[in-house]
Amino acid sequence: MFRIPKLYAVTLLAVGTLISRSALACPMFEGLADYNCDQMVKITFLGDSIVRGVGDSSVKRGGYVGRIAEGYFEDRIVNMGVPGITSNTMFTNLRRNLKRANPGKTVRKLRQADRVVLHLGVNDYWLDRGPRFTIRNLKRIVKLLRKEMRDQYGAKPLISVSTLLPTARSYQAPFVDAVNAEIKAADSSALPVQIVHDDFDLNLLTDDGLHPGPIGYDNLADKVGKFIRNRANNESQEAHTDTDLDGVYDFYETHRFGTSITLSDSDGDGVLDGAEIFENNTDPLDASDF
Repeated sequence: MFRIPKLYAVTLLAVGTLISRSALACPMFEGLADYNCDQMVKITFLGDSIVRGVGDSSVKRGGYVGRIAEGYFEDRIVNMGVPGITSNTMFTNLRRNLKRANPGKTVRKLRQADRVVLHLGVNDYWLDRGPRFTIRNLKRIVKLLRKEMRDQYGAKPLISVSTLLPTARSYQAPFVDAVNAEIKAADSSALPVQIVHDDFDLNLLTDDGLHPGPIGYDNLADKVGKFIRNRANNESQEAHTDTDLDGVYDFYETHRFGTSITLSDSDGDGVLDGAEIFENNTDPLDASDF
């Protein structure tokens, strides 16, 4: 993953150089919060052919996910859209790959994700199992991601669930509507629904009545990109606390760096813990290393 230069507010004081106590804990990258405090921002999209960008005739645009990466965040976006995949197959594949001793391609794409956007379920229509089957699998995916990524990497990602796009297929529309109703009615802790596509214009679908065309993907990219930049980013910033205002979230002081959550300068060398970790690359627990 490409790492851009770390952005941190710096305040010059009479003695030494300190990171401003008003700075957000953990670095910001082009205005995006580093939720899991690993000095990069990574947003992974999980889903089917609509996430992959099927129906997009624009050369190398990659559907709405590709446009978001192109227009907003460059290499911070990972597209894990699999055409034709169902919710139960996605769950089975994730469970198998996340529990593997040797991480493969799937795990590498998910590893260190600050946020996972889940847009999945339309292909379940062909299974003839009803909407509750889809909801059950979506909940299982959310639970699995939270547990396995927390256990393996010390931090679970934030997860944003999307409703399905409306479809112009008369035979499939009742199923999509029923799934969306169940998604929106679900407990938000088990299924954090944050992106709703009820207002999507059916005229922007391709002739297959399911996949957006280029203008449809433009509209989706604008909507979801704004969500990432605004609501999702605010959630990332507010999800953790920084009690001592040293520029490191309390959770990671305790679970990753071993620094104090009540002392902003754990080793007493005159440099805030956040400055040592993210700017100076020095040991925040060793006063001789600053």
